[in-house]
Amino acid sequence: MHVFLAATIFALTPSALASSHGAYAGATVSVSGVVERIHYGRGRHAYAAYDLCDASANCVRVVHFGAAVITPGEMQTATGMFRRTVFVGDAHVQNAIVIGPRR
Repeated sequence: MHVFLAATIFALTPSALASSHGAYAGATVSVSGVVERIHYGRGRHAYAAYDLCDASANCVRVVHFGAAVITPGEMQTATGMFRRTVFVGDAHVQNAIVIGPRR
C-alpha cells in the first residue's frame, strides 16, 4: 500500500513573506512579483538570482539553479523551497526561495 501526501504550498506576496519569513523556513512557497536585480552565475552550478518585488517595494530573493531566462520588469511567479540560508558559489544568501536541483 502506498500513501501519497499532498505538499502544502503557501501562496504569498513578497510583503507577507518578508514580515513573517521565520514561519515559512523549509516550506514550499509560491510568490509573485516584479523581477528586479538579476544576477547570473556560471561554472559548476549555473544559476539566476533575482528579487521579486511587490507594490509596497518589499522584495524576496529567488535563487534558480539550472537554466533560467529572467527579464527585468516582468511579472514572475516563483515556487520553491523557502530557505533561511542558501549557499551560492562562495556567498550565502539569506531568506531566499530556492528553485531547481540544488535545494
